[in-house]
Amino acid sequence: MSFSLAYADKDTVRYTLLEDNPKFNFFSGGIDILNLSLDNNAFPFGTGGSAQFEFDQVYGALNYCFAGAIITWVDENSVSQPCQTAYTTRDIRSDFSGYVGYTFKKEYIKDKAIVNLSNNVYCSVDATFEKKYGIEIGFKKGFSYYRSVADNPEKGFMGVPYVENNILSNEDPIHLDGSTIMEYAIVNLGASLIRKHDVVIDAEGFGHKRANSFRRFYARISILLNSNLDDVINSPINNLYYKYNINDYTPMNRVGFNVGTSLQIPKGLGSYRAIEFGYFPGPKAGITNNLYLFAKAGISFAAMFKK
Repeated sequence: MSFSLAYADKDTVRYTLLEDNPKFNFFSGGIDILNLSLDNNAFPFGTGGSAQFEFDQVYGALNYCFAGAIITWVDENSVSQPCQTAYTTRDIRSDFSGYVGYTFKKEYIKDKAIVNLSNNVYCSVDATFEKKYGIEIGFKKGFSYYRSVADNPEKGFMGVPYVENNILSNEDPIHLDGSTIMEYAIVNLGASLIRKHDVVIDAEGFGHKRANSFRRFYARISILLNSNLDDVINSPINNLYYKYNINDYTPMNRVGFNVGTSLQIPKGLGSYRAIEFGYFPGPKAGITNNLYLFAKAGISFAAMFKK
């Protein structure tokens, strides 16, 4: 059957609907063109990679991200405290994450799908979308650059300085500002909504055109399983630098959350993108240190398997 439709320059074109079947499985792998982390802790720009799949009621993904970071450290050749010299060193903020989910309910709806006819020419066609509701469990393990904000006594890390030969002093913990690398392991638990479609048309003057997508929406609770904060160096006092143990004295938020969405083109050479907002479990050094917005986009190759 042929239909009339409108596209970008308000002309009309006739097309024949050749295929409208959202039932498929897929596997994809890709490279991040750019990922962006907006928070108070990390160097914002990075890159990485991603792999994603869906097989019947099971779906999941693996992701890797990394970026640079700069911290201040004392002279590694010095074993005594305090120290007269300090330097900045480059480190890497990186994480390895993944999730697996199971869908327990699905339904089919009619909605508009956007089809790319040619460069900057798009049209809207009626298509069948499959909606799937699921639960998922995920993990995240890595190293994150973390900077405290000690603008009042209730914020900042808490630490005790080292004295001669890296022995901790007997002083009470104090609040201090500084930068560090935090090693962490997190588990994510939550729910998801998947929405996908695959439609093929024969458009008059444009030929066969396909449009498909796999979109996931999710909301999860994050639980910090374990963490370790590297020692920090304070600002110089009387031209001397002190190294502080903050890992054993800084209170931690063990629970956070994240909500987000991702979009994957599930066939051939295409793209993927994702955006996530959340509260990252970590040091109780002011809530602005833990709120973040993460976004990424990349190119991928995907294999689709029709049911």
